[in-house]
Amino acid sequence: MKGSLFGSSSREPFRHPFPRVSPRNLGIVVSLARATLSLLMVAVISGCAAPTRDGASFTAAVQTLGPPKAGNARIVVFRDKGYAGLIDAGWPIRIDDAPMGDVKTGTFIYADRPAGRHQLSLIGSNLPRASRQDVNAAPGRTYFFKVELNEKGRLIAAGSASAGLAGLLVTSVAAAAADQRGAYDFTSVDEATARQVLAEYSLAE
Repeated sequence: MKGSLFGSSSREPFRHPFPRVSPRNLGIVVSLARATLSLLMVAVISGCAAPTRDGASFTAAVQTLGPPKAGNARIVVFRDKGYAGLIDAGWPIRIDDAPMGDVKTGTFIYADRPAGRHQLSLIGSNLPRASRQDVNAAPGRTYFFKVELNEKGRLIAAGSASAGLAGLLVTSVAAAAADQRGAYDFTSVDEATARQVLAEYSLAE
């Protein structure tokens, strides 16, 4: 009797464990996969575009704090809402070279200081110069500043996104040579406009 030690010598044809997909069906599968990936990216970005903030609202904070104490002024810094990346790192604001707080998208920080001259400042990681804003504060007044990237800061951010750390350093050096400004602007906002905007913002934690 002819045969192998392990049974019959006859062999069945090889069957692929996965079904064959025609070129037309493969195109449909790829299109569906791309559509699914796009939906997932939109969901991620949408979720990060409006992160949940647990800090007190501006109205609640003002009610708790009351007006500045006699002889003092209040300085408020806020940052626009918007998508700031997956991490949404806070920007470290300083006043008179002392930490004031990290302001994230859709949040505000404040500091009460004696009337007189004060200076706000901000410098990001690996950036060559600090952004500064002088404030001549009168007693009893509240001053509002919106902080945002200026054109230099956007140039640096674009270089970082396109070329990694090396691109960030090269672009930073180029931007530093252009003028003496930092990468951020502190824009003064009138009280009526600021209060309307801050109604939807939260105190940074």
